[in-house]
Amino acid sequence: MTTADGNDPLVFRKPLNGTVNVTLKWDCYDCVDWPTLRNMHHPAVDYLSSDTNIVATADGVVAKMNTGCGGQGCGNSFGNWVFLKHTLTDGSTLYSFYAHMAEIDPAVTQGACIKTGQKVGVIGNTGIASAAHLHFAIQTNTNLLDYTSASSATVGSVNPETLYGKTKVRSC
Repeated sequence: MTTADGNDPLVFRKPLNGTVNVTLKWDCYDCVDWPTLRNMHHPAVDYLSSDTNIVATADGVVAKMNTGCGGQGCGNSFGNWVFLKHTLTDGSTLYSFYAHMAEIDPAVTQGACIKTGQKVGVIGNTGIASAAHLHFAIQTNTNLLDYTSASSATVGSVNPETLYGKTKVRSC
């Protein structure tokens, strides 16, 4: 990881603009009140913002996505979601995961290059969500969708708060 100016377009940033609040922190063990998630980790950060537009945390290519969820329960419980694949300057790979979106921006399509700060979607509560928010995770793989059955939900998880303004990516 390389330390750099937080305004650098090739450095990880928060996925929201405006006043950003954390509503559920990363790896908050047993803090989720959904019956299927009791006794599990929360390998993500749940955010709210005064600006409901979700933006790319860093340059990345759309690796996987799910669209068309209009309400509760679809999309592996995450509703409308997107995985962006980021190649770090050291050649390693991380994936950012944006979930529960009300809508995904039309420019976000499978294989598209999404630039840092580019709109990904809008905060929502599709899938299983008690209120509108962004469920945001950083993973070393795209296996996050099955974390409730894993022996440890944090396998492959990276606390996104440790990346902001520090970790550099390659442009796509």
